[in-house]
Amino acid sequence: MLCRKCGAQMDDSARFCSACGHDHATEAPETVKEPLNVDPAYQEAKDRLSNQILTWGILSIAFASTFYFSLIGFIFSFVTKSKVMQYTTHIGPVSYKSKVGRDLGKAGFIVGLILTIICTLYLFILFMAILGMMLA
Repeated sequence: MLCRKCGAQMDDSARFCSACGHDHATEAPETVKEPLNVDPAYQEAKDRLSNQILTWGILSIAFASTFYFSLIGFIFSFVTKSKVMQYTTHIGPVSYKSKVGRDLGKAGFIVGLILTIICTLYLFILFMAILGMMLA
């Protein structure tokens, strides 16, 4: 067998590794984890909701990072947030895909908010400049 600490070859009946001295007798035996019997309907709902959160999170950051469509990304971040709340209510804490989608939704909210404000100011200044040229 191989030593679990240093990887050196050692006798199967040896308690200590001859290379590093690691004591293999004090280690807890490896346990075999049995697969959990999960209700298929529950797993399907969890997967569906995780995919929805990820999709809305991607849409949120994608639209939020474009100048003229940042408001749409900002709105999509609220859809992502509502899906995350639905997930945590019915499934539990977010994990894996739903966690990534949640984080993308948060980023979409921040980026969308900033770019929406900048775009609004830009359009206001542009409108005022055109109005000033028309009145002059």
